[in-house]
Amino acid sequence: GYLPSPTADADLVWSSGHVGPETLLSLPRHAKVNHFPRSGVITRKDLLVRTIAMLRARCGRAAYEYLPLSFVLPADAAAC
Repeated sequence: GYLPSPTADADLVWSSGHVGPETLLSLPRHAKVNHFPRSGVITRKDLLVRTIAMLRARCGRAAYEYLPLSFVLPADAAAC
């Protein structure tokens, strides 16, 4: 399996932020990097909850009723 590596000698790079040119240049030639701009809005639970709330407001609750009600604590503590 894959193990975390403290060095740039990697086959796979998983990053929640921007992958800078210094990182890209230090990777082996066979390494690949996939990057989806603004992917944090679906990979971080707090941002996902806010994104779903925005979509429910825009498209109606019925369009997203299959998703469970979620909260971001402590900001949403009063709603719990």
